[in-house]
Amino acid sequence: MFLVLGLVLADIGNQTVTVSLHEVGGSQVADAELTTDSSGVWKRFRSSTDFKANLVDGATYEIKIESDTGGANDIANAKIILEQHTTGEAITATEIYHQYLNSNQSHAQTGTTAYAQMSVAGGSALADSKVSSTGTSYERQWSSSISPADEVTYDTELSLDDATYTEKDFDNLYDADNFVSGTFTYYFESTLRTPSANNMDVSNSWLIIQITDLQVPEIVIFLIPVIIFLPKIVEWLIGLKKKGQTLIRV
Repeated sequence: MFLVLGLVLADIGNQTVTVSLHEVGGSQVADAELTTDSSGVWKRFRSSTDFKANLVDGATYEIKIESDTGGANDIANAKIILEQHTTGEAITATEIYHQYLNSNQSHAQTGTTAYAQMSVAGGSALADSKVSSTGTSYERQWSSSISPADEVTYDTELSLDDATYTEKDFDNLYDADNFVSGTFTYYFESTLRTPSANNMDVSNSWLIIQITDLQVPEIVIFLIPVIIFLPKIVEWLIGLKKKGQTLIRV
């Protein structure tokens, strides 16, 4: 299992762009860096060196972009990519982000506190999912633990008075059948601000799914007895061969 950096980026052409992962308020993560070409078109880029050992548990990270000419650039997204293989470590816990709002949304209403909550599309709000902010700069806000229902389509609602909410129509179906067995904990998160009275902005919202105690796949469970007893089986077969016996006669 190892981690690499991936992103979608377009530069203005005739320049080389370096993208790197940094700890917020700290230094660059060693090996978490890539350099783009100068084509000026949208492309997907990926680093090549595993930097898992260079991450710090509990730290917050951000992307920094640097151009060799100082020109402008557009970046669509950046992510840490986890590649798991059949050898070495296995994943026993993970965190999944189930996207709702994926672009900036503004909302005008009387009030000075920005509210966002997860709701059934066209229906009621999901209990305990409400988050809020009074800051003029964007802030990431987590809800307390929530309990979404399987096979239900959810959306994000916004409000400035915590009484009347407006649904934003970024629907997404939650389907628990698509996930492996394990222990699940759910949270709603949104990045929001109130730049001025009676106005709010939200840059994103998502359902965070934390999964622990991931189960061993069934095929592996079936193979465990074979793996345990394989040496004895081989020893028994060798013993039969030495004695001149055969297992099957035609």
